[in-house]
Amino acid sequence: AASGIDATVRLQTCAVLMNDLSAHATFAFDPEVFSYDLDIVTEETGVKIQGRAMGDYDGATVTCEGTTLSKTETRAIAISAGEEKEINIVVTAIDTETEKEYIITVTRAAA
Repeated sequence: AASGIDATVRLQTCAVLMNDLSAHATFAFDPEVFSYDLDIVTEETGVKIQGRAMGDYDGATVTCEGTTLSKTETRAIAISAGEEKEINIVVTAIDTETEKEYIITVTRAAA
């Protein structure tokens, strides 16, 4: 089991919002599960990712596809019809070296 700072470098919450339909994607987020698969309908042009680090009051940061997210920001990811896209979310501890990566693979149905 992870200990010390490594044990706290986790996402506390993660939400996947739809770009077009006003809905959340249904996936059960668990801080100890680092890989997810998600299917979206073809009418959806992409997703918005929102994530919060555990202990974010300690200065941990969350980046999604290279963009740092505040506690309330989302990162929009466009996905073409029929495309499978890997979305990387990285939590970095206050030491700026300890990291954990979460991957959400989103597949949009073909037109």
